[in-house]
Amino acid sequence: MEFPHIWIEKQYRADCLAYTAKATGMRITYDEGLDPELIKKTDELIAYLRKRYFFPVRINIAVTNHRGYASPEDGHKYYGIFYHNVDVCPKRKIYPRIAVAGAIWKHLTIEDVLFTLLHELTHYFQWFFDEEKYRSDRRLEREANLWANSILYYFNKPKEVL
Repeated sequence: MEFPHIWIEKQYRADCLAYTAKATGMRITYDEGLDPELIKKTDELIAYLRKRYFFPVRINIAVTNHRGYASPEDGHKYYGIFYHNVDVCPKRKIYPRIAVAGAIWKHLTIEDVLFTLLHELTHYFQWFFDEEKYRSDRRLEREANLWANSILYYFNKPKEVL
C-alpha cells in the first residue's frame, strides 16, 4: 500500500478498501462541562477532516474534562493519548481510540486542544501503516507535530472570498 502522505486523502479511499475494518470513520464524544466554543471548533475541525481524509479503521475520540493525563512510568503530563487496542480482546474487535484533555485553563487553549487532536490522529495513521515498527519515537513525534501544525494552519486559514 503506497500513499503520497501518511494521512489518507479521500481520493485514495478506493486504494485502501482491502485494508479497512468493518467500521470506518471517526466518532467523537464530549464530557459534560466543556467549553461550548471548544466543542464548536472541534466539530468544525472534525467536519473539515471528514471532508478531506479517509479513516480506514473507526477511530473513537473522547474529549474529556481533564487538564491532562499523567504517565504511570515517568509522571510526565500528556494532553492526548492514542490507544490502538487491537490485541486487547481477541474475541471481539475493539477499535482504536484517542483521549484528549479538553479542560481549558491558562496553560491549555482551544488551539492547543485542536493541535493535540491532530497530533494523536497522526499517531493513528502511523499505527495503521505500522510506522512504529520501523521508526524511532522521536521521528514519530516530530512527524505528528508537523502534520498537526500543517493541518491546523490550513483549517484556520481564512476562506477566500469569491
